[in-house]
Amino acid sequence: MWRGFSSRNVTGSKSVEPALKEINAVLGVIGSFVGRADGTLAARAMPDAYDDTRLQLAARVASQTLEALETSGQRVAEADFNFFKGRLLIRNLRGGTLFILCTRTINLPLLNLTVNVAVKKIAADFKPAKPPAPEPPPAPAIVAPAPATIAPPPKPAPIDQLFNPLANELEEELARISAGANEFRVTLRVFNFPAMWSACPRYRGLLTLPEKKQLDFAAFAKQSDAVPLLFERLGYTSNPRFNALYGNRRMNFVDVKRGVSVDVFFDTYEMYHRLDLTPFLESDGQALPVTALLLTRLQWVETTDALLRDVCALILEHDFSIGAEKMKIDAAHITRVCADEWGWYKTVTQSLERAGTFAYANLPASERAVIDERVQRLRQSIESAPKSLRWQTRARLGETMRWYEIPQTVRPTVDQRARPDMALG
Repeated sequence: MWRGFSSRNVTGSKSVEPALKEINAVLGVIGSFVGRADGTLAARAMPDAYDDTRLQLAARVASQTLEALETSGQRVAEADFNFFKGRLLIRNLRGGTLFILCTRTINLPLLNLTVNVAVKKIAADFKPAKPPAPEPPPAPAIVAPAPATIAPPPKPAPIDQLFNPLANELEEELARISAGANEFRVTLRVFNFPAMWSACPRYRGLLTLPEKKQLDFAAFAKQSDAVPLLFERLGYTSNPRFNALYGNRRMNFVDVKRGVSVDVFFDTYEMYHRLDLTPFLESDGQALPVTALLLTRLQWVETTDALLRDVCALILEHDFSIGAEKMKIDAAHITRVCADEWGWYKTVTQSLERAGTFAYANLPASERAVIDERVQRLRQSIESAPKSLRWQTRARLGETMRWYEIPQTVRPTVDQRARPDMALG
């Protein structure tokens, strides 16, 4: 036991616990623990606030996820999950998993030097014992062979949701709203965090987890009369002043009991630019297609780390296609948007450049290479496309004149704090 920590070796091994202490000695490490391949907790050196039950749940989910990825042919050696106030590093050991909880600003190269040495000590404890010699099998019976079947790999469990209950609550509320929308025959397509979570299963570690219960939907303007009735049936209250002013473009609803705020955008998403969503609303599923998800993020002039993480995750998860293809980003659609309006062109190319810079500073070399190659292909498509007359006219003015709208911040109804995403162009 040392200050603020409970260090107990669950398995009784004398080599794992000192290795965890070495890791915890690195500046910025909050704690560490080890799980076995079967998902049980092997050893811990974590603050007392983290009980064994929660750690064992994390170990089991990580073990199942890594096993699922390996079954599908993807060997994952390590994972890095960034949260609002911390960072979780996972090392896949043969026979176990090492977890390191640390600050987001930790010196990663210095930590890796210590971890690489500690991993060898920990991995030695997980070497499986030599199995006894098997007994000779009985003579096989002659039977007709059964048809071969291949079991699908298990679905990777959402590790991040263990550390952010809001993600689970948003997923549950989305399912409830979608069921109600189907009953009312109202088309709703979500496009904030739950959409990104569903669209980027392999790169969820890049996504910024939600800090508030907020759902953003796209809907047809022709169904704007039915939308308030739907949310009233679901227990939501309309924001009367906001909906009276902007109801032809956007509505806001609040479920005070659940603490959930919902925005519904009709036909378009308007922040710094106007994005027509109607081509995407006929898609299947609860979320907008990945092309629309990327455009909603590329149109922001004032980008944030969260937006750039979303852009990188989408580009890593989905390759570009020329035309609409399932689970691919339609480069032709993005090119048309940029070729028609110089403002869109300026902001999208600027955002892509920022995403590349972010990737270079924060992502492994292999992922940076993928993003760079795909972004270059998209940029080439945008640059080589013939431009409209209004594009050419506006391009002559360049940056001497503002090329985007300034979002107007309005007062929300849940916590009365100004929200940039409650802006209207």
